[in-house]
Amino acid sequence: MLLSENVIIECDRAIGLLNTGRPAEAVQVFTELLMQDDSNPLAWNNRGLALMNLGHPFDAITNIDKAIALEPKSAEYQLNRGAALYDCELIDRAITAFKKSLELKPTLAVAHMNMANALKFKGDLNKALVHYRDAVKHDPDFVDARLNCAFAELMAGNYKEGWELFEWRWRSHQLVPRGLPIPDWDGSSLKGKTLLVYGEQGMGDSLHFCRYIPMLKERFGVEKVYFEVRAPLTRLMKSVQGVDEVITYGELVPKDVDCMVAVMSLPKMFGTTVETIPWNGPYFKADPYRTCLWKTYLKQLPPGLKVGVCWAGQSRPGRPLADQVDKRRSVALSALAPLAKVPGVSWVSLQKGVPRDQVEKPPSGMTIGDWTDIIDDFYDTAALIENLDLVITVDSAVVHLAAGLGKPTWMLGRWDGCWRWLTNRKDSPWYPTLTQFVQPKPHAWEPVMDEAAMALHKFVKEHA
Repeated sequence: MLLSENVIIECDRAIGLLNTGRPAEAVQVFTELLMQDDSNPLAWNNRGLALMNLGHPFDAITNIDKAIALEPKSAEYQLNRGAALYDCELIDRAITAFKKSLELKPTLAVAHMNMANALKFKGDLNKALVHYRDAVKHDPDFVDARLNCAFAELMAGNYKEGWELFEWRWRSHQLVPRGLPIPDWDGSSLKGKTLLVYGEQGMGDSLHFCRYIPMLKERFGVEKVYFEVRAPLTRLMKSVQGVDEVITYGELVPKDVDCMVAVMSLPKMFGTTVETIPWNGPYFKADPYRTCLWKTYLKQLPPGLKVGVCWAGQSRPGRPLADQVDKRRSVALSALAPLAKVPGVSWVSLQKGVPRDQVEKPPSGMTIGDWTDIIDDFYDTAALIENLDLVITVDSAVVHLAAGLGKPTWMLGRWDGCWRWLTNRKDSPWYPTLTQFVQPKPHAWEPVMDEAAMALHKFVKEHA
């Protein structure tokens, strides 16, 4: 249909508001336009997108449906309908909408990517990979498609392809390159050179991939390694073999650095496959003095096995996608009620942040010691964990700390788990002492807790 010049101008203004992070204002402009003429499919569609941005996907669907009724041959409108359905976790209906979008426009890269996301969420990783690869084929510069494809390849164990694609994270709006006046390491010999390895994302990532640092001198001949991490990791990382000096993020980088590399790029540099994941035993060392100090606190607990527990990750409201993941991976302490019923266990809280307050009302039967108010950093936490018989945790930095110390570690995993844990595995090639208990379907924590409780009964019996 033909739109008047004034309507086009107002639509463009509203779209500009939407694209610059002002969805509420965009909704208002589109509403005013539709009050004048409700036969404008562009306004209905974009009003739906604005509502999605405001966290109202159900309302968005009704608006986008209006657009589709007016313009049924629009692949983009079908795509947006699928995205809204996906946000409502109506996955099968979302897949149907993405199929319609691709029937109308088979080369629409974003439709292939969204279809892949939906298939991956359903657990059909092989079909998802086909669509991720099609998205990259149809739009080679589509950063989100390449990055999502990277995660899927890594989850499938296709590490060669995955690590290469993972480098596209630096072109994503989610991760900003450091911008230091230091050359990036290109994988060539480092003989006689000084290398800066820097943490780039969550602290769990630094805990996970610092295992590569001892190999840098052996494989590439590096003379000196600086490791830059966030403050809570500084003292612990001094115990990692091969680290010559730890720099806390925010401090000045030494002038003798020749080149730098992100810690999560090291697997690519070493050509890591699932079969060649490095593990030479625990790579963190707990401080003996602090370990002994914690023993005096743990004596306050009743006799029995000492089991550390962490039930929530770190919320990240400033990063919406990461914050959504945190909400899916975290549970309330009360959800651990089946484990609390297992006799012969004294629990120790490893939980920091706001969720820590839940220790004041633990599940019935759970005796839990909480000294996290005197834990300053991961160095202190490592010493506490050294005294424990087992650590049970959601997918947080505590997984990597406990398993990196070689402690028996049980991870309570969400249905749409992180790529690093692969699929359909109880174990992990990254950590020999890690056992996974994964949701059988989205949001289903009860089966996870029941399975873990049964395993805990057996663990207590075997270690009593």
